[in-house]
Amino acid sequence: MPGFACALVPFTELAAERWPGVLDQAVELGLPGVMLDLVWRTHERGVGRADFSGARDVRRFLGLAAGRGLWAAVRLGPLFAGESGLGLPERVLGARACQAMGPRGAPRFAPCPWRLVPAPDLGAPALVAELEGWLEVALGALARAAADGHGPRAAVLDLTALLAYHAPPAGALLAAAERLSARVRARLPGVELLQVVGPRAPAELALGLAAGADGLGAPLRAGRGELDPVAARCAGLRALGHAPLGLPLPAGVALFGPVRALDDHIFTSLAGLMHGLEGFALESLVDRRGWTGAPLRADGAPVAEPADWVRRLLRLCARLAPWRLKALGHGGERGLPEVGDPELLLAWHGPAGPEAGRPAEGPGCLWLANPTAAPRSARLRLPAGLQPVDVWRRSELGARPGELEVGPHRLRPLEIAPC
Repeated sequence: MPGFACALVPFTELAAERWPGVLDQAVELGLPGVMLDLVWRTHERGVGRADFSGARDVRRFLGLAAGRGLWAAVRLGPLFAGESGLGLPERVLGARACQAMGPRGAPRFAPCPWRLVPAPDLGAPALVAELEGWLEVALGALARAAADGHGPRAAVLDLTALLAYHAPPAGALLAAAERLSARVRARLPGVELLQVVGPRAPAELALGLAAGADGLGAPLRAGRGELDPVAARCAGLRALGHAPLGLPLPAGVALFGPVRALDDHIFTSLAGLMHGLEGFALESLVDRRGWTGAPLRADGAPVAEPADWVRRLLRLCARLAPWRLKALGHGGERGLPEVGDPELLLAWHGPAGPEAGRPAEGPGCLWLANPTAAPRSARLRLPAGLQPVDVWRRSELGARPGELEVGPHRLRPLEIAPC
């Protein structure tokens, strides 16, 4: 999905008069698209009835985004771990037929802001039927926006968000996914359907989701020192036949989750790109209730350092767009250059087509990653006429750079280009 880069806008948590300013800031940052959540609990006003007025007017929000040249992706859940009640109405949370039961017949529980709730069972026919009813209402609102010419580019489903608390049989989850996906495709023909594959998804479920989706995403919430989980999730999606998407990629941090700093966001985004990430949705464009660290404050004003990071990330993505991951390993493996330090991990991104030559013959991007807590150094030996340019720091290193330092838990993307 080339060009899939967006950030979540929590539009129902913002006054509607703030939408234009926030969307203008998205354009200023260089984002080509935005993502929004359609949370069942937020909109339902009774069985089969929903409120899409005022600050919940998804049709108007999509129109404002399209008017600024921004495409939109809509996250349909059906569960949202960061929302009150997991995004489900109280009547559904309290329905025993929709709850996951433990071995003694008592409900299992899952955390959400700011309480424990009965864990829903996505393999339960009663819950799937309720979800189909809600999707019919939500997709109706999106179909009306599409009729205006402002429909979403992509719809995102995630049935793997709560597998840590309850894991229905993979067959039951796949059956639910097929039914919900069929609803989306019927009401939004031509819209790309993306499935999120969480790290706990069993192989049977992951393969089934991949077979019925136009794209796959994995949550890439990680920090410095967590290169392995990012690499494994990207590799897992590639093995399923899809270019990996970071859904979500950290930008802003839930106050009820692990503490993450801006350096963690930078490390995770670069680690994903190094391992073949071809698209992402940033966790949140705007600071919101229970979250902090996004590139925009709740009033829509930019926060200098996070906003600069997003701009630099998008510039790097534009630079990498013509290239694809070709080789990954340590120096000297699979045609990669020798760097003289076995702890350093290398990746080569070269031309996307079959005409790609050997690594380090340019043009392309050579990544150096230091997964250790100590600084490392590498000496690059490039053919005459080529030089590395650090495309994150936007600085030239010269034709004979000598020793390149790579700090603890850091990554350096180096464009190999003619002098």
